[in-house]
Amino acid sequence: AGFFLLSFFVSVFFFFTIEKKYKWLPTLLFFSSSLVLFTFSRIVICLFGLNLLVLFILFIRKRKLFFSFTPLLFIERFVNLFTGGDTSALDRVNLFKSSISVFKENWYMGTGMGRFVKAMEDFVPRTASGIQLLQPVHNVIMLLLTDLGIFGFVSFVILFYKICVLNIKKVNIGVIAITSSLFVICMFDHYLLSLPQGLILMGIFFVLLFEVSKILNYAEDDVDKY
Repeated sequence: AGFFLLSFFVSVFFFFTIEKKYKWLPTLLFFSSSLVLFTFSRIVICLFGLNLLVLFILFIRKRKLFFSFTPLLFIERFVNLFTGGDTSALDRVNLFKSSISVFKENWYMGTGMGRFVKAMEDFVPRTASGIQLLQPVHNVIMLLLTDLGIFGFVSFVILFYKICVLNIKKVNIGVIAITSSLFVICMFDHYLLSLPQGLILMGIFFVLLFEVSKILNYAEDDVDKY
């Protein structure tokens, strides 16, 4: 799901920067990103839909319409949150509670990167059916805090802030969209930090973010120009 969301942002970026004869590339990327619907990731599907809405509002004057396919199968993925048919929200809460216990045991030095599940062995939560939840907490900030400890976490935040200040040249609608999407994913999942593929995706997201801040300008004159 994260990969397809990245593909969506890359397609929008290329749409504004690539030469006319290569316009088929962002179109191809955009339609490939719509496959995010078949990952059944509620968080990313919502982000995808919200960003489509932003694009629709930005380009409605040019009559560039964007569509999303939402059959009952996908609606069910959201309805079951309120009917008791899905316990993922409760599982996330239980993992977060366990992460607090892990942090209390390792607040100074941290558990070490990638060692959260090992450190959680005395605080493993269970699903509603009694299965052990042997996976990282679904919150990147909490995962960083437990892995690095308080001092390592503060050092990371300071370094991250300085990197962003040096590379983000202008806050525009593209920067806000990418940053908001990353923030939401980081609040509800862990793969951007815990998996090698996720780290690659995170890196590409930020490279794209920095480039968008330099190039894209959604002032009215620029929209008219495109």
